[in-house]
This record gives sequence, structure tokens and C-alpha cells, in this order.
Amino acid sequence: MNKESIGRAVDKSGQKFGRLTVLSYAGRDERNIVMWLCKCECGNFVKVRGYELGKRTNSCGCLKREIFDTGKSAATHGMSKTRLYGIWASMKTRCYVKGRDSYAYYGGRGIKVCEEWKDSFEAFRDWALNNGYKDELTLDRINGDGDYEADNCRWVTNIEQQSNKRNNVFLDVNGEKHTVSEWSRMIGGSTHLVSGRLRRGWSVEDAVTIPPGGKHRKEGVTDGES
Repeated sequence: MNKESIGRAVDKSGQKFGRLTVLSYAGRDERNIVMWLCKCECGNFVKVRGYELGKRTNSCGCLKREIFDTGKSAATHGMSKTRLYGIWASMKTRCYVKGRDSYAYYGGRGIKVCEEWKDSFEAFRDWALNNGYKDELTLDRINGDGDYEADNCRWVTNIEQQSNKRNNVFLDVNGEKHTVSEWSRMIGGSTHLVSGRLRRGWSVEDAVTIPPGGKHRKEGVTDGES
């Protein structure tokens, strides 16, 4: 490889991002962004912009198809744009899409979606509707270290939320609900990490997904906790 042709870009040859293994430098696109030739675990080859590796792109496209194609039948029933379908899709994304910030705290910790729900939106839908789902409720895992499965999931009501201690403020992100202190511990920080971020104007999603010492995506500054 002619390293001079890469310019200042770091050579990513041999590195693995999700299902992709970088094979070689592949020139630059029309915007002069470095491209890399990658081989996917499924056998396909794909060219990917360097800044997208491990972030927006973790496969040739097969991963997204595997995760979401099982829900195609939901469109037949007119539910692909419903909140319940979104909760199902987000649940699987957290557990299986390595490029998402939340993966480290779910799939990265070994948390899975049971085979019945993973392979069928209808199965998840039927369980939800038979177990008290309403649009104002949130999916909650009883054991925070357990999988997404019928015996470990419930729909949290407003009454249950109010019955918690007054200092246990709950945050709902992508259908997952935890207290501020629980979110803080889940990303490896002190119990006050998330609350401090929120006071400084961080968005809820950034506050509960960016690790301690990480940069706020909008402000580009660290939170001071490492």
C-alpha cells in the first residue's frame, strides 16, 4: 500500500469493525474522504468511508436486514410505524447493533432478546397486548442484568413510577426505563454522573449513553468525570 496516498488518515488495514474486516485502502470518494475496502463476515465486499466504520457502518448491510427483516410482516398489519413496533426494534438494536452507543450497556454486557421475540414482532406484540401494554407505559426489565424475555419484562405504570422514592427520577430512553442513578452506574460513572450532565444541558440520550469522560456530541466538551 502506498501510505502517502492515504494522507493523514490512520491505516485501518486488518482492523475489525462489527462484521467488517478492513482489507485495504480504497482511494477517496467525491468529497475527498478516505475509503476502505472491507470484507463482511457474510462474504460480501464493500467500500466504506473511514469515519463511518464502527459507527454508522458495521456490516455490508446484512446485519440490518437480519435484525429488521423479521418484522416485515408487521407492515402487513399496519404496525411498522407504531410505538410498540419502535420499542421492539430499539430493544433488538441495543442488543445486537455494535455501532450504537447503547450496545455496550446491553449486548456488550451479554443481554439478549429471547429467540421468540427476536425472530417475531408478532410474538412480542401478542405478549405486550396480553400483559397490559398501553402507549403511556414503558418496557422494564425486572432484573437489570437479565435478558429481554416474558418472565423478566413488564410494563411500568405511572402509579408504579410514583410509588418509587422521590429522589428516584426515572428516564425513559428508547423504551428502556431506569432511575438516574441506575443509568449512571450502567455507563460506569458515579451515581450523580447523569444528573450533573442534565443540569449542564445535555440531552437525555447523550447523558445516559456516553461513558464517563466522553465528549458531548453537540458541545464537544468532556464532563470532567473519568
